[in-house]
Amino acid sequence: TVEELHADGAHLGAGVYEVGRADLGDEIGRGVDLFLRRGWEGGGVEATLFTNRIRGFVAFEPTGQEDPPSGLPVFRYVATDARFQGGEITADLRPGGLAEGLSLRLGLDWVRAERADALGTPLPSIPPLRGRIQLRLDRERGWLGATFRGVAAQNRVAPAEDPTDGYFLVDVSAGM
Repeated sequence: TVEELHADGAHLGAGVYEVGRADLGDEIGRGVDLFLRRGWEGGGVEATLFTNRIRGFVAFEPTGQEDPPSGLPVFRYVATDARFQGGEITADLRPGGLAEGLSLRLGLDWVRAERADALGTPLPSIPPLRGRIQLRLDRERGWLGATFRGVAAQNRVAPAEDPTDGYFLVDVSAGM
């Protein structure tokens, strides 16, 4: 992108000072994805596993420095060979009968991304294990729903990157 190639300034929306590299080349990837899907009248489940190797992956990494005039942390775009592995599983359930209009969706996703070096150095900005539970009740006069999201702590971080704590979010919504 233009930012990856030519950035050299404060990005106030992201709260960082970005430094691009005009000599970045194409990202070349090879990978394998495996999808499994099973459905039935009251729902279904889908699972995905993947592994990818990317030559020249463009990473947005912290430098550990601060831009003196703005006081913002300096991040730079760099190219590195990388490996990604991960998976996702999602289940949708609609019980019917006395629970007509009720639906339950469950999900879990995980990714491990690292430089393709001897140490397997973690790449920056990789999300931790995440899960969600979504309940929804649809009736003739309206609907009511709630989503519970859980995100694990991320302690496997790139150099000069801070670990993050895990957290939970609850969203409740209704409509007519």
